[in-house]
Amino acid sequence: MKQGEKHEFTGTYNLFKCEETVCVFQVFNSSVVHPHMIEKIEEADNHLRTGFLGTALLSKVSDNIGRVDLMHKLFFNETNLSWFYSINQGATTIWERWNSYSKSEGFSKEKMNSLNQYAYGAIGQWMYERIAGIAPLEPGYKKILIAPHPCKPLTSASGSLNAPYRKVTSSWKHMDGKFTLEITIPSNTTALVTIPFKDLNDVALNCLKISNDKNIKIKDQKVMKSQ
Repeated sequence: MKQGEKHEFTGTYNLFKCEETVCVFQVFNSSVVHPHMIEKIEEADNHLRTGFLGTALLSKVSDNIGRVDLMHKLFFNETNLSWFYSINQGATTIWERWNSYSKSEGFSKEKMNSLNQYAYGAIGQWMYERIAGIAPLEPGYKKILIAPHPCKPLTSASGSLNAPYRKVTSSWKHMDGKFTLEITIPSNTTALVTIPFKDLNDVALNCLKISNDKNIKIKDQKVMKSQ
């Protein structure tokens, strides 16, 4: 093509046969194709088949369609292709390839084989926001979302972030049917805290039942403390 020329590309694409990355990009803008994305992931026995571009969006897409549990399955897989497969092969950094090195075969024979490549490290954002449950609602973490998503195989998790207004922490555990969350919110900031619960009478703040606290308001299944 020459500069200034205009070209139009047309054609058809069968979304029922699309691969994981194509599905991820489709769902990122519309939820129409998400059953096919899930079908492709299940077809791979809950293993990753996305590349540098698709992997970074996969966690966001799974969250948008209400399938955070799907990311937990993908994340904790220990066979190739997965993050924990690399960890089990001795990885202490993010590799360019899931199998850049294996204990049985050694280093990959591929010419491009970096052992320090960020792309698949995009999962780090999801770990902070959905496992630890710390995410910004406003720039600079002036307003913070605390929304951990407990899901097997985890029974507890914790994380901290040195935000501009000082450290934010979140620590939770889910054992014997009881969910406990401890958080630290910096001064001069506010936080929206969401927790899983079935009965409001079972929810307590600082060991006091929320249902008896007039300063607590419930909105859209979210437990919030009024300012």
